[in-house]
Amino acid sequence: MKHSLFLLALLLFSPSLFTQNYFDHIYSFGDIDHPVAVVTDSLENIYVCGWYEDDNQQVPHAFVLKTDANGQELWRVTLADTSKFYAICLTHTGYLTLAGSKKNHCFLTSFDSQTGNEQWINEDTTSNNFWYATVNEILDTTGYELYVRKEANGAHKLRYLLFNPLNGNLLFEYID
Repeated sequence: MKHSLFLLALLLFSPSLFTQNYFDHIYSFGDIDHPVAVVTDSLENIYVCGWYEDDNQQVPHAFVLKTDANGQELWRVTLADTSKFYAICLTHTGYLTLAGSKKNHCFLTSFDSQTGNEQWINEDTTSNNFWYATVNEILDTTGYELYVRKEANGAHKLRYLLFNPLNGNLLFEYID
């Protein structure tokens, strides 16, 4: 009986039972990579966004990467302009919307999640030293919108915006 209990305990508490098999791929974009947001779709594809910098931690460039469930890279997009992606949203229609900063201004961009082709971009060139920190989809019975939070360093008021997900046009801005 003691032998059976020992085997049962060994099986129940074996470290190998708690390990996960993850894909073993390394993706590099530049000298210093900053992946900051990850989402998956129903097919277990993985989307990662963020930015990379040179070895002096300067000149950031935004990136978004798609892999399949096995970790094979399907596509990647990197932006040539000084930019950072802070958040990613996969909409129910299959588009990716990314929020961030570009040349020290707030910007959103939408990509086709299948191909990585850019659909639209919205840059607020009056938003010096601000960035869009989050992007989420608001879905109801009449349609959907993109909910975005605007951010800046230091103390500031609450700011959020609503965008049309089909073309990136601003629908509403709230400042508390």
